Amino acid sequence: MTTLQLFRQNHLKQALLCFAVLCFVLSSHAATSESTQSSKQLIRNFVLQNTPHAADESIEINITQLDQNFKLPTCSTPIKPSFTKPNAPAQSTAIQLSCESIPSWNVYVPVNIKVLIDVLTTERTISSGDTITDSDITLGKHDKNRLSDGYFKDKSAILGLTAARSIQAGMPITKKYLRASKIIKKNESVNLIVKHGGIQISVLGIAKSDGYLHDTIHVINPSSKKIIDAVVTGPNRAEINY
Repeated sequence: MTTLQLFRQNHLKQALLCFAVLCFVLSSHAATSESTQSSKQLIRNFVLQNTPHAADESIEINITQLDQNFKLPTCSTPIKPSFTKPNAPAQSTAIQLSCESIPSWNVYVPVNIKVLIDVLTTERTISSGDTITDSDITLGKHDKNRLSDGYFKDKSAILGLTAARSIQAGMPITKKYLRASKIIKKNESVNLIVKHGGIQISVLGIAKSDGYLHDTIHVINPSSKKIIDAVVTGPNRAEINY
């Protein structure tokens, strides 16, 4: 065999060796990537199926610290996911992946689980002492688990109330941010709406006491001198329903 033939043969062997190494690296990377994606899908499916939530709520799952280099150990039986806080799934900060075959193992994957719900949220920054108006609020999605101070979904429950402290734009409105507003003062004129069936009459009355939103106050009719009970519905406004 000539020197040229030996050179060509060695060059071909090196090329084949490099090709084999490249195929191994690519296949290993694909297997690792597949392992990462299948692990994420396993966790997502488990969380979605086992986190209690109402029809108007949605689940958001953020799986952290799980990159392309992640690969689960070998397991001859199906991998079993579980919550680290079984009694409060949405408060779990990790999902435990367990292999029950021999050798058994446990892997903890950090997660952030949110139960999102539409609640009343500020459109703008509301200063302390401001009265809450319709243009101040909108519906926004927030994590139900972080709304420990309560929340509101119905605008009528808070319109006319006063901000007890400053509320930044985009914040969910909770009870601690609100206080009742004195929107009727004693001896002031009150626009009194009298409703009976489909009939509505507006008359002028005089408040006999201070009134907060949704309070029942005494109002006197100047013409008849009768004192009647009415519900405060807004600034200098009250209603009577027969």
